This record gives sequence, structure tokens and C-alpha cells, in this order.
Amino acid sequence: MKNTPTTRFEPGPDDSRYCSGCSACCRWSGDVVFSPNTLAPIAAWLSLDERECAECYFDLADDRQHLKAVEPADGRCPFLVEDTCGIYPLRPPACRSFPYRWQRPERELMRRCRLYRALLWRQKEDRDISPVTYRG
Repeated sequence: MKNTPTTRFEPGPDDSRYCSGCSACCRWSGDVVFSPNTLAPIAAWLSLDERECAECYFDLADDRQHLKAVEPADGRCPFLVEDTCGIYPLRPPACRSFPYRWQRPERELMRRCRLYRALLWRQKEDRDISPVTYRG
């Protein structure tokens, strides 16, 4: 998926309780780029040989040095299996950093993400409780 200039958030210790695993972020179209050294572990995880994995799931990225996930006609990630990431422990940096380091420009899509809403709320609370306004 293409990174978009956005608000950056820092991960918090309780963030996992907000991600409901709805997989909405896996249904948006865009490039999901992988380092070439992830092909072998992903193939092993999926119980495929590397050639079969490459042919089924990857294209060469525009920089011709990385791989990108093929994009099915519906725009979802090809690794999405029954509303769950089929390669979760091996997911690429773009997936690991959502919504901390990048977000979609369409705010209506972002508002569907429970974790994103929690991060916005946390950011608002942090601004409201500044050294100037805090009266403890």
C-alpha cells in the first residue's frame, strides 16, 4: 500500500485491545511491498515451494528490487484468508506500521479502524493534558 503523509502515532502498551482484527485495512487497494528475502519464509509458512509462492502471490515491484503482492480485482490483500491475515507473523513493514506511520487519505475509511480512533482520542487527551492546562 502506498504510504501517505499522515499524523504519526507512537504505539502504546494497550493498543492491541483496540485492534478488533476487522481486516478493513487489508481490503484497500494499493501496493504492499515485500523485501525479496521474505519469499522463502512466506513460501514455507504457506507450505508452497518458492516458485509457486512467487507465481501465485507476487509481482516485481516498480523499483525491480522488491516484490509486491498481486492485487486481486477486488483490491484486497491476496494473503487475506477468511478475514484473517494468512501470513501475520511475516507481514511486511507497511502492515506492521498501520496506522502508526501511515494512513489512507480517505478519512471515512480511516474512521472504520477502531485502533485509529483510539489513537486520535489518545492524541486529543495528550493535548488536553498539557503542562499548561493540567491542574491535577
